[in-house]
Amino acid sequence: MRHHGLEKPYNWMQVSTWIILPTLILHFFFFVSPILTLEASIPCSVVFFISAMICTYKGYKTCITDPVDDNVRCHLAKKEKGSGYLDEEEPVDNNNEELKYCFACETNVKPHAMHCKFCDKCVGRFDHHCQWLNTCIGEKNYQYFFQTVVSTFLFVLCSWGCLTAVIILYFIGWGDGKTSGTEQRARDWFGADQPNIVMGINCFFWAFDTVAEGLILQLLFFHLQLRKEGLTTYQYIVRDNEKKRME
Repeated sequence: MRHHGLEKPYNWMQVSTWIILPTLILHFFFFVSPILTLEASIPCSVVFFISAMICTYKGYKTCITDPVDDNVRCHLAKKEKGSGYLDEEEPVDNNNEELKYCFACETNVKPHAMHCKFCDKCVGRFDHHCQWLNTCIGEKNYQYFFQTVVSTFLFVLCSWGCLTAVIILYFIGWGDGKTSGTEQRARDWFGADQPNIVMGINCFFWAFDTVAEGLILQLLFFHLQLRKEGLTTYQYIVRDNEKKRME
């Protein structure tokens, strides 16, 4: 049983997030911030850094928060502590919910819990298993997950906006053969023969940010709709499949 997303085994999508995030941060501070004007570079760098740290923190909190069903947690504690287990540690059920039995966890769980094959445990109010964070999303960490999506959207948006400005300003003056201020700063920072290479790298990251921002925005709208309807991702999929069968 995996207790959180930072436990092995890791998957390739999770590892890719560990590579992509620092790469985007390093790219901004080496290839974007230095060729902005000083008046723009300082506030943009501060906003970008703060958004990156919030994104990282929220993702970390999502990963380390164990969303296991309370009944499973108590069942495991009983097995571990034996006679030393206290009745006060039992979960309090104020809703008088009818429990269901999970044969994999070998205990009763709440009706909205689902067993995740990746984490090998029942998750309270199961939403989905996030491959990018390699952890289950449930009642206990859904808010952190949603905040991760929002902060990631803002983080990438900040990068995309700065890159858009840099690219546009770089090409201003090309038509009449003039050197733009952005191009001159790129020459001063990287050397006389490097501006085009720098802008080629920036154009690649701009395209990456554009695709990423579109996908994250789609995910954000999806979860906003789920929150509005009071559904989990799993419940939405079940409802959608039932509608298709009835058609």
